[in-house]
Amino acid sequence: MNDFNEIYSNIFLRNTLSEYNSEIFREKFQKLAHFLTEENNKYNLTAVKTAELIVPLHFADSLIAAELFPKNSSVIDVGCGAGFPSLPLAIARDDLRITALDSTAKRTQFAQAAAQMLALSNLKTLTGRAEELSHAQAEREKYDVACARAVARLNVLAELCMPFVKPGGHFIALKGALGEEEYSEASKGIQALGGELCEVEIEYVVDPSRPRNTVISQSVDAGTKKTASADDPLKVTLKVGFKVSYLGVL
Repeated sequence: MNDFNEIYSNIFLRNTLSEYNSEIFREKFQKLAHFLTEENNKYNLTAVKTAELIVPLHFADSLIAAELFPKNSSVIDVGCGAGFPSLPLAIARDDLRITALDSTAKRTQFAQAAAQMLALSNLKTLTGRAEELSHAQAEREKYDVACARAVARLNVLAELCMPFVKPGGHFIALKGALGEEEYSEASKGIQALGGELCEVEIEYVVDPSRPRNTVISQSVDAGTKKTASADDPLKVTLKVGFKVSYLGVL
């Protein structure tokens, strides 16, 4: 982890994440990077293995959308993998109450161990399949926000995530360079569900030649009554916000 602080500061400053560039944040993220590297050698948790890649592709990428999460929200990270974006969000936003969900036990066990190591009391884990848990009474319509990163194409992702969201809540999808294409692909399905497109904002951050992260936010109107039927889970009225940002790397 030589030069971690330099790498971290460079990446975070270039990606308008300066509010998370304090010594306290750097120390926690360095501990997380070290723990991830050690455990990855044992359990093959991620293909991203060096600080030069961990910082931009796991840490900064997970926080690009941090400002979109309403204050004091309950959040479920669907398909969290080794804990991204849930672990960085738990570090950066201690007001959030985060559940990291994955179907693979070794990943949720790592996320839980990392949270304990970092004393993150605002993160817990859940092991299981989103397709099943989203229709379980204990989890359905439980969260203010459902988020997902690098899990599936948007049309599939909406079906996995939206049943977890309370009326009045949000769905935030962190997407890659094909995010706009995926939005076009999913738009008919969203319209069929009563979706409407609200304000569209495209921001070019740092370097427009490096498209990395598309964030698509869908909020359910507070007055909308959602069906509780597992056979018809997505009859909701959605308002869709669309944001594109670009991740600067070394």
